[in-house]
Amino acid sequence: MFTFPMVIFFLFICIQLTNVHVVKFVKDNTINHAFIVFGIVTISIQFILYINVIDNSYSDDLLQYRSWYDRMARIGDISNIKLDDKDPGFSILLYFMSYITDSFDEFLLILSIYILGFNIFIVKGLVARNNLVKHQLYVLFFLLTIILFNRIVLGHYTNTIRSFIASSILICIYIKYLDRRYFLILLIPAVFLIHKYQFLLFFVLILISRFVPVKLLLISAVIGIVNLPFGLFEKILTDYIFEYIDVFKAIYSSRILTEEMRFTWSRKLQVISLLIIPLIYVMRATTKDWCFLDIVSVIDQKLLKLVIATSVIFLFLADVLPVSERLLIFIFPLLYLYLIKYCRSNVVYGYTLLSVLLGGVAIFRNINDLVV
Repeated sequence: MFTFPMVIFFLFICIQLTNVHVVKFVKDNTINHAFIVFGIVTISIQFILYINVIDNSYSDDLLQYRSWYDRMARIGDISNIKLDDKDPGFSILLYFMSYITDSFDEFLLILSIYILGFNIFIVKGLVARNNLVKHQLYVLFFLLTIILFNRIVLGHYTNTIRSFIASSILICIYIKYLDRRYFLILLIPAVFLIHKYQFLLFFVLILISRFVPVKLLLISAVIGIVNLPFGLFEKILTDYIFEYIDVFKAIYSSRILTEEMRFTWSRKLQVISLLIIPLIYVMRATTKDWCFLDIVSVIDQKLLKLVIATSVIFLFLADVLPVSERLLIFIFPLLYLYLIKYCRSNVVYGYTLLSVLLGGVAIFRNINDLVV
């Protein structure tokens, strides 16, 4: 039986498909530009609406954030926040946010607007050099259409709020740093206090991408892609390495935990469609003979190395460490942007249609959890 939310979001999906088709095939510049702007507006409205009406009461992580926010709204003086508490930077952020609104639901609204702003920042930082406003809007239109309802990304927007905020700020800092604009470096201590683990993880990834040759990264990516369906690396880790580490031995000897952590074919298909397919296209479009093509700028080369290095680590660890999925927060915006920037328009068009359909599946699987 059709419900009101089902009809509304079905119409949004139809609008997305229409927008993508018009932008691809209609050659009239006025009509094309109008549909690009219309598409950006409608996908943004759809995203904000969805994030703020989905019922996340079943999510332990979100309930923890809700409790954390309520606690900061009632804490009184900021001096009551101790620096030796867990991630005090996030507590301070919530403390100041509570001056804007004491409602956690309204905080989620602000967060959804921040997510849109983050993607706009990425496009302006990496595409603005063309000085073509239409081209920036073209990239933004396809980026938002591809990423906003990405099944994996959707889970991180609300279930791992600290990780996403820390990761997004670090990406912005790194982009500006590569462009020799260093003012955002002042935010590094704040990011460390928001999420220490994500902060350290990002800098490990930066070091790997900086010092490992691109040829080795590309070869490792090919091996990781081949390994994913068969889980050969998982067998090596679990049988010969984790067996001798007490923490992992306890995890993998537990039947319940093992069942919960199993990297099922359903999840593998998600990774193949959301990560591996665009990664293959981007590597083919930007490299030849295990080197970057001349058309790839120096800044893009460094960011692409970060994307490839992070993808490699995820592909090798996804079978055995479910938490490795957090690595994808760093690279999805960059991966999809470079897909749009360097791949042929037919590839972008086809993958965008696939993304809309997969996003529609994600929406309708949760349609009964909408609090409207």
